[in-house]
Amino acid sequence: MVATGKDSNFTDVPAQSDWNLSEDAAYFHYCANETIHGLQIFEPPQVDAPIIADMSSCILSQPIDVSKFGMIYAGAQKISGQQD
Repeated sequence: MVATGKDSNFTDVPAQSDWNLSEDAAYFHYCANETIHGLQIFEPPQVDAPIIADMSSCILSQPIDVSKFGMIYAGAQKISGQQD
């Protein structure tokens, strides 16, 4: 695990300077918008590995510079509403 918000009861994202990054990581994965606690990372982290981002709950909410990512994915069931 690179970082956790457990110390703040998941109310903020730890500063990147406090992350435990591996210099030889094959990729860096993160969730751009965590909806349980309401945390969102608006800019991709500055890391040396390709960035893989789960944008299931924010994919259509703002412009994305896709050149900063190795892969972006989103689950359609998370971002689309269902009417009965």
